[in-house]
Amino acid sequence: RADVSVGRVQGGRVMAAPADTEARNRITALLDDGKAADAKAELALLWGRQPTMSNASFVLSTMNRATAAFPLAPHRIALLRSFTVEPIMPFLRASAALHGIALEPWIGEFNAYPQEILDPGSALYAFAPDSVILAVQTRDLVPALWSEGFDPGAAGALVERAVADLSNLVAALRANSRASVVVHALDVPAHASDGILDAQMEVTAAAVIGDINWRVRERCTGQHENVYWLDYPALVARHGRLGWYDERKWLSARLPIAAGHLPDMAAEWLRFVIPLAHRTAKVLVVDLDNT
Repeated sequence: RADVSVGRVQGGRVMAAPADTEARNRITALLDDGKAADAKAELALLWGRQPTMSNASFVLSTMNRATAAFPLAPHRIALLRSFTVEPIMPFLRASAALHGIALEPWIGEFNAYPQEILDPGSALYAFAPDSVILAVQTRDLVPALWSEGFDPGAAGALVERAVADLSNLVAALRANSRASVVVHALDVPAHASDGILDAQMEVTAAAVIGDINWRVRERCTGQHENVYWLDYPALVARHGRLGWYDERKWLSARLPIAAGHLPDMAAEWLRFVIPLAHRTAKVLVVDLDNT
């Protein structure tokens, strides 16, 4: 869009673009004048144009500053993960705030989700979340399906183990907590493990991952209430699999998602957070797409 400027990089930090600075000053002035509704509308416009880390901080600080003008309903969310999710949280919290939700996040230890779920006395259950997101990568749960050299002869055992592992974890979550549970589907690698020969094989890694996803979804959503399926492969495909992943970030920070797609991951989580938050409290929803 013509009215959107890209921030400048200075001293290793992304500086606010002129359009952002003008919008922030305008929002602050509206709040000072007691025009909270106008300020919130401008805040939503700013976030809709530029969902950046700096604007996320501005949204949260502005709404925290004027809590009486921006009443938010609390919602406790736990994230159980096999990758770094902390950089996604400002985007999620800012978007949720503009939808009338004050997210109170608890993030599990890196790759410790099995212990946290299976131990009834863990910090997860002490937190008493309203919602839980279980975000596990294929490369962590079933590494043989993510790396090259997949052995088709091992497919059956891989499927049985992966389905049992995920299903048992969801069952334990449901037994130990009343929280709603959102389960990430496993993604498929960007490149076929056997290149052009992959299409000639009766059993491929992608097909096996699809089988795992189908069986886990059927078992978890069919046998338990308040368990929801996040179609992670479809999300990645919509944005382009090659551009979604950043192997350098994965190696350096265990963050597999490219920086430009962190808002997209937050937006997908928000699609679940909004209706789930409605179950625990009445929230005011702002349509950011039509604001």
